[in-house]
Amino acid sequence: MRTIRGRVHETKNAEATLLLHPVSDPRRFGIVKLGEDSKVLGIIEKPTLEKALTYKIDGAYLNIAGLLVLKSNVFDFIEKTKRGKNNEFWLTDSIELMRQNACRLYGYPFTGRRYDIGTFDSLKKADKMELANK
Repeated sequence: MRTIRGRVHETKNAEATLLLHPVSDPRRFGIVKLGEDSKVLGIIEKPTLEKALTYKIDGAYLNIAGLLVLKSNVFDFIEKTKRGKNNEFWLTDSIELMRQNACRLYGYPFTGRRYDIGTFDSLKKADKMELANK
């Protein structure tokens, strides 16, 4: 892996490295609490504002921005994952299981431009912004 994220993943001998981006409202996202050396201390998916409060840092929440570098042992944890909210399976729950089982998980804060395309309105906005950049 030649990317910075790949080098971080390999240098730390991580089992999961998550690209993170700050958001002001965590309720639509999986968010991460980071500790020293960017180690993941907790992950929650689509939390209430109350549950997310301890994850807030510098006025924002670090959401999983869609890029994950994972070792194949993630599949063992996917098989053990129980259904979450709305009776859905969430990869973030599997990754949280990894963390609870002492796997090495790290976050990589991303400071560049990120387009949220999780809703139709945000997809339209991202498309408009990208077209304006051309």
